[in-house]
Amino acid sequence: LHIIGFAKYQTITSNRFSLFMESIYATINTIVREQIGSRNEVYLPFLYALFTFILAMNLVGNIPYDYSKR
Repeated sequence: LHIIGFAKYQTITSNRFSLFMESIYATINTIVREQIGSRNEVYLPFLYALFTFILAMNLVGNIPYDYSKR
């Protein structure tokens, strides 16, 4: 999803956004590999998507607005 959604950020030199996304991927990959073992490729896409969804929702929850007070 990130490759399709953020195609305009794909350059030869890395920018801050691509470094941020690569570091998140490397972190999740390391955690999944240590906890699950050799079959980590099966669960990595799901856990990566789940982590980025939870991270995005937590960041949206920090925005002060009427719907976030409930």
